[in-house]
Order: sequence, then structure tokens, then C-alpha cells
Amino acid sequence: MANLGLVLAIQSALTLSPGGIGPVKDGPVNDICMKAQMVSQTNPPITNQLLVQFDDNLSDAAIDEIVKRLGSTVIDRLVGGKLLVVEVPYPETLVQIESAFEATPGVKYAEPNQVYKTQPDNTGTVEPGVIKLPEVGN
Repeated sequence: MANLGLVLAIQSALTLSPGGIGPVKDGPVNDICMKAQMVSQTNPPITNQLLVQFDDNLSDAAIDEIVKRLGSTVIDRLVGGKLLVVEVPYPETLVQIESAFEATPGVKYAEPNQVYKTQPDNTGTVEPGVIKLPEVGN
């Protein structure tokens, strides 16, 4: 659900209507947003990984303790070490561990990790699960 919110936020922030900033029903930005939403629905999450964003004021030691307490393992640290890719021990526990992270003080959000791909050329064909970006002129 957070991915849909991101898509909608991007669409709202980047689209221009004839009367100023506002939603546009047709156009390249709307097409990108719609394709991103479709990809998020067609690309299932990685079954044993979560993205977990922690508050900036938490120490690395406190973050590591939370991850360990919830039975997960740090795979990667992103964005200054406060956004983590964590692995859960069993795919069946992903939803429960996601909920446990979200209920933990100091955690901003937790969501399943997903892989997004972009297609580098504009040949008119799009592979399944790939976001195709429109060409940009000079």
C-alpha cells in the first residue's frame, strides 16, 4: 500500500495542468505512474526481505538490537544506515515480522522489498514487470 501512496505522491507532485499544478489525466507522467503501479502489482515482493526505515536518532547498536530481537538479519544498510534491507528466517513469517517492526518505537515504516526494473530502450515492446520510461527530447 505504501508503494501506491508513493506513486500517487509522485503523480501529484510532478504533473501540471493548464491551470497550474494539479492532476493530469493523460500524459507521460501519468503513464509512468500507472505503469509503476502496475509493476508493483505484477512484481511480487521478495518473499523473505523487508525494507525497514528507522528514526534518525536511533543508534546503530539500538537498530541492530531491534533487528535481532525480531529474528531478522541485516542484509544491507541504505540512506545513512537508517534504511535497512532485512531478511526474515521464513517467508511465512514476513507479514508478522513486518507488523512487529511497524509496532516498534523508532521504526518509521516496514514494507516488503520489491525489485523494480526499467527498460533502457524505447522500442515499443515492454517486458512483463518492467517500467518503460518515455523518451525525453533535448
